[in-house]
Amino acid sequence: MVKFGTVLAGRRTAPTLFLLLATACSSGFFYRHADWLLMGYLDDYLALDDAQQREAERRIERLMSWHRYRELPRYAAYLRALLAALERPMTAAQVEDHFAQLQGFWASAMEAALPELQAQLQGLSPRQCEHLLRRLEERQQKMQRRYRDRSEAARAERMEKRLRRWLGPLRADQRRQLRDWASRQQDPYPPPGEERRWLQAAAAALEQRSEPALLESQLRQLLLQPESLWEPDLGKRWQHNRRQTAALYAKLHAGLDKSQRRHLRRRLEGWLSEVEALIGDD
Repeated sequence: MVKFGTVLAGRRTAPTLFLLLATACSSGFFYRHADWLLMGYLDDYLALDDAQQREAERRIERLMSWHRYRELPRYAAYLRALLAALERPMTAAQVEDHFAQLQGFWASAMEAALPELQAQLQGLSPRQCEHLLRRLEERQQKMQRRYRDRSEAARAERMEKRLRRWLGPLRADQRRQLRDWASRQQDPYPPPGEERRWLQAAAAALEQRSEPALLESQLRQLLLQPESLWEPDLGKRWQHNRRQTAALYAKLHAGLDKSQRRHLRRRLEGWLSEVEALIGDD
């Protein structure tokens, strides 16, 4: 499950909190108990007092209710459409369309979360703001350590690990496709100065927390438009890598054997069953 700090870190570094709750958790248990799990993450990043915790609990309850009744049906519809699409050949452009749909889920969830997050941040003390910025910086440093090996071999290995969850073991020719993909990737990671720029923008937003309009504008940039803080070259690299990844997925999809297709379908059907069960919960 994604932590509060990865949500604040913007869509470049993590999927949306709510999308992950709905889909990336392997069991509905996590979604059904998301309220207290999220409270633990919030308290870790914000060090809330008792009154703030009670208010945060009410905000989380509202968001989870909205998400269950508004977003989960959209996820179920998407998964059904994806299962149908996988029965046919898929082009790289079609894969990119799926990327865009997932980004749309992110935007929808963040639009709903922004007012609640803004209200929570407005009530922070200076000490709590310092604590939040320190935790965000620690999170960035942790991510940098996790992905410090930027070699082509490391990229291919990380991608293979992700794909095995969906497809099962890869064949030798598929691993060669991964190595070819890795050789075409451009460095997707920003230099330290770019990471500092995001933290500086977060600090500026917290400084303006007594001005609702300014805080809302800053949060929208941080969460929904983080690319506006990038250097132009980083955005170009990110788009290049996205196109290359879409092409890889399309090529892999065309070459799946029966076992891999069965493995992928079972994984997606399992997600769909989980989402449908959550929709049916009262």
